Order: sequence, then C-alpha cells, then structure tokens
Amino acid sequence: MAANNQDEIDLGKVSASFRRSFNGFLAWIYETLMYFLKRWYIVLGIIVLGIVLGYFMEQSTYPKKETELLVAINYNQAPYVYKSIDQLTYALENQDTASLRRIGFYKNARFLVKGIEIEPVVDVLEIMDDLQQSDRNMEVLIEQSQYEDDLLTSGMFYDHYDLHIIKLSVANDGAEETVQTVLDFFNKRELISRLGQVGKKNLERKIRELQLSVAYTDSILKRYGTVNDAQQANPNQVSFNLLDLTNNNMHLLSEEKERLLDRLEDLEANLAMSDDTVVVVNDPLLTVKKGLLSNKMVSYPFAFLFIYLVVLVILYFLNLGKQYSKEYK
Repeated sequence: MAANNQDEIDLGKVSASFRRSFNGFLAWIYETLMYFLKRWYIVLGIIVLGIVLGYFMEQSTYPKKETELLVAINYNQAPYVYKSIDQLTYALENQDTASLRRIGFYKNARFLVKGIEIEPVVDVLEIMDDLQQSDRNMEVLIEQSQYEDDLLTSGMFYDHYDLHIIKLSVANDGAEETVQTVLDFFNKRELISRLGQVGKKNLERKIRELQLSVAYTDSILKRYGTVNDAQQANPNQVSFNLLDLTNNNMHLLSEEKERLLDRLEDLEANLAMSDDTVVVVNDPLLTVKKGLLSNKMVSYPFAFLFIYLVVLVILYFLNLGKQYSKEYK
C-alpha cells in the first residue's frame, strides 16, 4: 500500500512539474509577443529598411543567366572537351583573368562566363552495343556498377555516348554571342579544327564505301535471283529458289545488306552534325533563375529580423549573467 501511495505521489510531482514547465512556456510566448507588440515600430522599421535596401541592391546587381546546351561531340574528342571544361572551371574558380582574357571569357573587367559543367546523357544500350563483342567486358561492367554509382558517367565511357549536356552560367548581359564564344573555345583551336576536317573526310569516305557495298550486294542478289511476273512492277524484289544448293547462303547476304543499311543510316546522321567538334543540338535559351530568397527585397528583411533577434538573445543572456554575478558576490 505504501508503495502505491509513493508511486501516486511521484506521478503527482511529475504532473505538477510538467504543468509548471508548460505554463512557463506559455508565459514566455506571451511576454515575447508583448515585447514585440510594444516595439512594433522597431520591427516595422527593420522590415522597411530591408525592403528599401533590397530594392536598391536589386537595381545595382546583375544576376547570372543560365542555360543547358545539348551537344554532340564528334571524332572521339569527348575526353578533350571534358578536360578543357575542367581547366576552364579551375580558371574561373581561381579568377585567372590572364588566361580567361586570352580565350575571350574576360572582357572589360567582367567575367562573361560564371560557371560551366558537363555531363553525359547516359545510354546503356549504346554501351551494350559497343561491348557486345566481348562478354567478359560486359561482365566486368555489370559487376563494377554494383559498387560505383557514377560508373556510367565516368571518363571511361565518355566516347560511348552520342549526346552530352553542358550547363552554362553567364553574366546578366550575356547573350547568344557568349554561347558562341564557349563553342569557339572548343572548335576553333587549330589542332582540333584539323582533326575535325580529317574526321569529316573519313566519315564521308566510309559512307561512300558503304553505299558501294550496298550496291554490290544488290548486284549479287539480282545476279542469283529471279524476278517473277508478279514482281515486274517492282524490280527491286527478287525471289530465290532455296532448294538450289547455290542459294543456300542468300539469307546471310540479305542480313548483311540490312546491317550495312543500318550502319549507313547512322553515319549519315553523324555527317549531318559533323561540321564542328562540338555541335549544339537544341536551341538554348538564357534565363535568370530566381527563387524566393534570391529576391533581395524579400531576403534582406528576413536577414535583418534574424540579426535583430540574435542581438536580443545575446543581450538577454548578458543581463542574466549580470544578475547571477551580483547574487554570488
């Protein structure tokens, strides 16, 4: 019985202590609200000051513009482009004005480019097609991807992707000319320009050879095939007698022709985008990205109110410490 009474007393103390703490919390909220209500003119003045200062800062600052370039990198030059962007990023972070001025990214004491990043458009099917000749390579790729989340975006696969995304930040007054300056940074170097010319000639030569191969394949098919009366309207249709031992491998020749046509289609598509090493596929638009806090007329009042509250808290603890110091003397 005594134990039960003791438990009831302990619970009563806990309940009373909780009520006192809760009442104290309510009293603190009330006193805080009354404090600010009595000094409403200070709070209003801080807000007005923040809005006015934020307005003038908005007029005098130039927020950066951003865009994304969807680009195709030709002639196996993806590692060169990625390395060039790494070097450019390093120069921007360290504000290397001499290097940036030499390549046209620093003019009239202003940085035309604020930031630049690049990442591949990952296409697993492209990688599988490129590695299908080696099952061992595919096994290693699958095994390693279990431990590395960014494996498919690493440098070992840059040349396996057709498309890449360049994220570009430029000055507020930047325009399409700035985007072109970035592209010229990759395309107008003498060595890269020569490599591009050679690569385009090789691509055109491959297309001509594939066209000849398709034509020779058609000649063979027509030589060993026959055209029925029902097919006279379309002489491109050829029939084969598969019982004839000389025609046993004609289906393989047809499959080879189909493979050549697929390859020819890919090369012709590549030729259409082979004028430069880096070719923009989309139509990039430079826009100013603004969030709620990026608006200085909103962020400045909040910042000033926060500073005001911090000062009040510091003064409160200083006064509290002063009182305690007097009591201990």
